[in-house]
Amino acid sequence: MAAPWLMTPLPPAKQFDWSNLAIRAASALVLVPATVAAVWFGAWPFLLLISVGVALLAIEWAGMTAPKAPIRVLSTVLVGVLAGVFLIYLRYVPQIGRAHV
Repeated sequence: MAAPWLMTPLPPAKQFDWSNLAIRAASALVLVPATVAAVWFGAWPFLLLISVGVALLAIEWAGMTAPKAPIRVLSTVLVGVLAGVFLIYLRYVPQIGRAHV
């Protein structure tokens, strides 16, 4: 166990920023029906929703992890994850892929 004098206290937590609450509520009003519709209609709309989500998360990840070369990280993550998503989709969606191979 570390000596007590070597431990540092945690920084104080930031307070919630209420100024962007309207933007968050508006995005929820758009995203919830879009997600429900994609799940309801299934197959290609759901795959499109997942692909857009992966692309947006890859952009965010690249900006945080490699601010000097975000395009390289973005393309690598995006291609790798989308390839996995599409391969799993083609394997487990019976009307499109080969589910019983």
